[in-house]
Amino acid sequence: MTEFGQRRRALLLGCGSFTDPSLAQLRSPRRDVEELARVLRSPGTCGYTVHTEVNCDSRQAQRAIEGFFSSARITDAMNLLYLSCHGVQDNRGRLYFAFTDTERDYLSSTAVSADWVRERINTSRSKATLVLVDCCFSGAFIKGMQARSTGAASVESLVQDLPRGSGVAVLTASESVWDVCWSGVSHSECNR
Repeated sequence: MTEFGQRRRALLLGCGSFTDPSLAQLRSPRRDVEELARVLRSPGTCGYTVHTEVNCDSRQAQRAIEGFFSSARITDAMNLLYLSCHGVQDNRGRLYFAFTDTERDYLSSTAVSADWVRERINTSRSKATLVLVDCCFSGAFIKGMQARSTGAASVESLVQDLPRGSGVAVLTASESVWDVCWSGVSHSECNR
């Protein structure tokens, strides 16, 4: 709790192990989740209440995300969601987050849709939400950046349809920097 009694909460999801052989194993998600949790829990700096899930399946990830946002309060100082995993697009360009049981050929039933995450954010009572997307594709989110994976991906669906001033910010990792986009703001405005 902050000095004014407002909660700071974080849900950190990382996945580096996948049963689908077309999804490469990742080394850093576990370490990234552990390090971010350590920083956020530090009472001298952030003092967040942190829940972590590492190498969980898509159902466990959905349950954690839904529980996190359904328990958000208007008075929370911050609700932070961190995703460190593969980002995969379907043949229509829709973005999904991959977890241990994700099958590239069955994304809608085995992965977590970015649209579904956005809906959980949109229906929560949170007035201050920060989403950190640390996926190998996210450089494609920013105009002029190249994706690390083979297909161009768009994280824009996380903030699309959210009204201006909704209190949602999305930061995406690119090859060397974090890029930020606030809800209701165009890409050109975000990159200034």
